[in-house]
Amino acid sequence: MGAPGRELQGGASSAGAIRLLLALGCYLRAALPYNLDTLSAQVYQGPDGALFGYSVLLHSHGPSRWLVVGAPKANWSTNSSVVNPGAIFKCQIGRNPKRDCDLFQVG
Repeated sequence: MGAPGRELQGGASSAGAIRLLLALGCYLRAALPYNLDTLSAQVYQGPDGALFGYSVLLHSHGPSRWLVVGAPKANWSTNSSVVNPGAIFKCQIGRNPKRDCDLFQVG
């Protein structure tokens, strides 16, 4: 171990190491994570047992915004030949007081 101001193993001085730690501390402080608003959260629900919300994507087009939500175990009423084919839902954000989601027709 070296005394303050003397060379440490690897050639760095203790003052240089302290400056490096202080500089890293400043950058880490600026990189704090964000929090989600849990008090005014918007909750959307899908079919029971469908794993609704397994994947979620926020989509916008002009002033309209939607959540595109995956439900890998959902069933379609129009596709009864496949058991649990999965489905994609489109949920409008904003003018949707009931928070309804529509089945997104793919194919």
